[in-house]
Amino acid sequence: WLKPFWLKAVRVPTSVGGAENRPFEPDQVNTCAGNRPPTAPYSPATRSRSAAPAPTRMFAQRALRHPGLLAALRPQRLALPLSSRVALRARSAVATVPQIVPAGDLTYVNDKLAAFDAMSFEPIKESTVSREMTTRYMGDMVEHAETDVVIIGAGSAGLSCAYELTKHPGVKVTIIEQNVAPGGGCWLGGQLFSAMVVRKPAHELLDELQVPYDDKGDYVVVKHAALFMSSVLRAALIAENTKLF
Repeated sequence: WLKPFWLKAVRVPTSVGGAENRPFEPDQVNTCAGNRPPTAPYSPATRSRSAAPAPTRMFAQRALRHPGLLAALRPQRLALPLSSRVALRARSAVATVPQIVPAGDLTYVNDKLAAFDAMSFEPIKESTVSREMTTRYMGDMVEHAETDVVIIGAGSAGLSCAYELTKHPGVKVTIIEQNVAPGGGCWLGGQLFSAMVVRKPAHELLDELQVPYDDKGDYVVVKHAALFMSSVLRAALIAENTKLF
């Protein structure tokens, strides 16, 4: 009666596998669904090295008691010898690419690779990067603490509004976006279905931004929404009177 409720004895009928009415041990409860008879309690002294593990034991308990069990059950066919792996790599299509490239193209590729190998970036300190970014960001916040127009959301509507306001250099515009990246639902729709449908006469904005589209009569179709979003984002942020936070 001191055992928890989930460790109480479970009775099985005598007709199941010829077993008598006797309680299961806690680690034998998983055999009820399979209608397998219980076995005698496990004893390390009575178990020989060559004896097979009891089928009614939980696999996790057997693996914990015998660390070598997992290694014994691991598929050996996955461990390919080193010679086989080397031969497989040698017969791959990647290794035969230089053999099918024309001599002139191969020379061009080698020259480009040599130029990349010789290229190196100028040294810079992390303190320099932090100083430049922090100074400019805080300066922009101080400058735009007082602004003429605040646009909440850098989606298609917000960026289109900001682009129109760039035509008035005397108006200070601040765009606030809470997400990690701008674009809003228009960018999300482009990632889901790529193309973007624009009803006329909104196509005139596409003409100003030089965004190509397919004219379908009453509407036009841009091949990807990101093409429009990146174009209007660049046009809005390149202006001196617009800042995105």
